[in-house]
Amino acid sequence: MSANPSPQTEKPEAEVKIQDTPTTVESTEGGYGWVIIVCSFVVNFLALGIESTWGVYQDYYLSSRVFGHSSHLQLAWIGAIQAVGISIFGLPAGKLAERIGHRWTGIAGSLIVGLGLVTASLSNNMWQLYLNQGLLFAIGSAFMLIPALTIPSQWFVKRRGLTTGVGVSGMGIGGLVLSPVTRSLIDQVGVYWTLRIMGILNAALGVGAFAFMKPKKETRTESGTALPRLTLSQLLKDGKFYAMFAFMVLHIFGYYIPTFYNPEVARVTLHRGGTDGATTIAVQLGLSALGRLLAGWLSDYASPILILTLCQAMSGLVQMVFWPFCSNYASLLGFAAVYGFVSGGIISLIPVFLADLYGPERLPSVFGLALSGTIPGTLAGPSVGGAIVDANTSSDGTINFVPVQLFGGSWLIAGALVTFGIWAKRHR
Repeated sequence: MSANPSPQTEKPEAEVKIQDTPTTVESTEGGYGWVIIVCSFVVNFLALGIESTWGVYQDYYLSSRVFGHSSHLQLAWIGAIQAVGISIFGLPAGKLAERIGHRWTGIAGSLIVGLGLVTASLSNNMWQLYLNQGLLFAIGSAFMLIPALTIPSQWFVKRRGLTTGVGVSGMGIGGLVLSPVTRSLIDQVGVYWTLRIMGILNAALGVGAFAFMKPKKETRTESGTALPRLTLSQLLKDGKFYAMFAFMVLHIFGYYIPTFYNPEVARVTLHRGGTDGATTIAVQLGLSALGRLLAGWLSDYASPILILTLCQAMSGLVQMVFWPFCSNYASLLGFAAVYGFVSGGIISLIPVFLADLYGPERLPSVFGLALSGTIPGTLAGPSVGGAIVDANTSSDGTINFVPVQLFGGSWLIAGALVTFGIWAKRHR
């Protein structure tokens, strides 16, 4: 797909065509745009990196019984609330970013995330943990991530995929660094001080990064006219959006399963310690950073939707045919590395594809609405996974993880079939 489509006669407002994609008046790439990419990287490192450490917290809460005899299902809901935050609050965050600016939206989000983690350290029971480490974190992360994920597309066209991948790779690096750091802090200073440290770190660095965030100059159509806003009614009449929305609904049911349950596979099946479980997440997220970079770079030269399809298909297959056969710690690390690498491109390619479809200046609200499709799977996927794990736990504490591994992989395969259909229809 070309990043600069040829000019077309303007379509009626009710139709939203991919050919209507605008171009930016000033097309020079680089310069201050690289500052934006660095800031985007920092925000992804913080918000998504901290979110990715939930498996470390969940494993600790289960093993230490700090909140009593809480089940896998009960704790999985907190991680699901964290992950679904960008889906539920993405649309209002996008609208707010378009109205008051990316900078102030992101600063507010950074402070809310910090508040949520610090108040989580004061929690005495599960409902308080749901509210603080769950809901407050979810709201704040959405207000951080929507600006950070969408503003780079305003600054780059030819290298949009690569630069978006660089920014989003902050999640992988964040997980690589923060997972073992979180586990080490829990062991040394306790879980409550770990939450306080992470909350203060997020607030300080997040506010600092967003202080340098700013949009590029106004974008216009190639004819030189100001680009009209894309209304919700227009978007809901676009068939391509519904196909993309179906993919968003399906793939996310299985996307988070390894992140949630790989540490427990290490602890229960392979009898490894908590640090080794955290290392599997670190390896997965570290390799995902490389996967995001490669997928972004490839999308500058090939169809983003085709690369997205390949990333999903391979992610589903490794869950179903690799993960169940990990009989030692080395093979489990190998799975974490492969899954991280092939799944890494999924999140980085979604904003690239939507920016090509609807224009970078429309991306905050379009991306926010598209992400609402992930609400059912983000909430129910890990939670249903937790119920599957509970149902396959024997009285002596041994767990058969194969059902949840097959559950996770099948949803990614389903998402790949949808995006392959989109690609095939456009290239037949």
